[in-house]
Amino acid sequence: MSFERWQSMPNASLSSLAKDLRHSAMELAWSQWGALGASVTTTTTAQAIVDPEALILLSLMLRHHERRLTDVLESWMALNSSLISVQRIKNLRDGFPHLASAELQWIAGVAVEQGKDARWASLVSASAEPDIHPRRNKTRAVEARFRTAATLMLQLRRGMGVGVKADILSCLIGVWNQGREWASATMLAEATGYTSAAVRRAADDLAAARFIRALESVESSTASQRMYTAELPAWKSLLQVGEVGLKWRWWAERMAFVADLLTQEETVRDRAVSRYAYETLARELIERHRDTLTRDRLVNPSEFAQVADWPALLEKSVGAMRVWMAASA
Repeated sequence: MSFERWQSMPNASLSSLAKDLRHSAMELAWSQWGALGASVTTTTTAQAIVDPEALILLSLMLRHHERRLTDVLESWMALNSSLISVQRIKNLRDGFPHLASAELQWIAGVAVEQGKDARWASLVSASAEPDIHPRRNKTRAVEARFRTAATLMLQLRRGMGVGVKADILSCLIGVWNQGREWASATMLAEATGYTSAAVRRAADDLAAARFIRALESVESSTASQRMYTAELPAWKSLLQVGEVGLKWRWWAERMAFVADLLTQEETVRDRAVSRYAYETLARELIERHRDTLTRDRLVNPSEFAQVADWPALLEKSVGAMRVWMAASA
């Protein structure tokens, strides 16, 4: 898109980006819900480990654009809420700052009332009435079945309990299969959304039990870090999963980018936006998600050296994210 084009119609430009990104995110959501046991129609099969909390948070935002997501969310949570980490969904919620509290209260109510899962009670509000009511004419999900690598997090939680240990083990197995055998506690904390201290304690316990291996310390540019690894061949045999799709993706932070852009577009949709305001919006959005966009070189870090056209960089970032989601779904 040329400078002259967005200069003359910034609202239309942002709306176009949001529409395209929403479509890609919806396709991703259907693929992942299908892998987790929801009754959905999708043309793609999940090709990576699904992050269930990130998927729920994204779906709570997308459901206002797709009625069927409300049905799927209620049906799936009624059967599978026990496999979801309440603590982790609270942690990741900070990356979705514009998600209305009523959204999470509604899904927590489903978990308590239909799933009989008391862990969610702290999130329930008596006034949390959904503005979109689910249709209960048929069941739209089954209990999660652990037949592919996409359900690895849920499979480990079923066997080990819901918590940080199962989740960092999922991450370690997934990054091993992508050629990165060792991971630091800092990286694991960023990937899973838990605190570094909680990750270190859990990883040290797993290492002591010989579930994973720990390397005492590796000197980095800033400090000495303990490194951890999960040996894929042994876990693959035990869990009876193939290597296809056994990959860790940074779903939570990238779904947060999607949610942020969609929210920004909704905020300015019905009012005039000046050229300066649009450039400011684009710059602030990109700066908030710089780490996300440069991770795995989704966008080359050199692009941020001296930015002359923030809307153009935003358009490039959205395009790269859409390609990445389609390839990683």
